[in-house]
Amino acid sequence: MLLDVASRVAISGSAFAGFTLVFLGNAIAGYNSYETEHQGAVRAQFLRRAGLSLAGFIFGVLASATAISYLFFSYDWIVYTSVALLGLSFVVVLIAAIWSYITVW
Repeated sequence: MLLDVASRVAISGSAFAGFTLVFLGNAIAGYNSYETEHQGAVRAQFLRRAGLSLAGFIFGVLASATAISYLFFSYDWIVYTSVALLGLSFVVVLIAAIWSYITVW
């Protein structure tokens, strides 16, 4: 049972990390679309958005790595940790998406 959960978390974490990387790239591209003299005015806004995206990406990668490590070290807490990291990744990216929406609205 836990092996099945670990494999699903590894796949989900990798896919979600890839999605989050696209979100991060979009934030960076948005910042770079401003002229150099105007980038200072929007820097803090884009740093928050990119920082939250980066945190979500890192948590997604850590969730996958932790889940894969269960194959080598069969401790139950590893699977629970990977599920928690994946959930944390979801929450952080959701906050980043809401923050992006609020700042544009």
